[in-house]
Amino acid sequence: MADFNQILTPGDVDAGIINVVNEIPEGSCHKIEWNRKVAAFQLDRVEPAIFAKPTNYGFIPQTLDEDGDELDVLLLTRQPLATGVFLEAKSNRCDEIR
Repeated sequence: MADFNQILTPGDVDAGIINVVNEIPEGSCHKIEWNRKVAAFQLDRVEPAIFAKPTNYGFIPQTLDEDGDELDVLLLTRQPLATGVFLEAKSNRCDEIR
């Protein structure tokens, strides 16, 4: 699998267009995380059904948050997206991206 942090940029942040890699599909109880050391997705744990993701959950490549992981994204789509899907998304800028 390609290393998303090597081949993708964060996107055109100033224009509000960000590149997003989907980690967890909407409705999933699987906690899947991008493992930077091996450049692959890894199942971290299976959570109870009550914790199913209400929307797709992913990250912005080549970014780092305070916790040392890429910046998280809640990705609103009409259908769940598979793990590993990359797309351009329009940011609503709930938090300032810098």
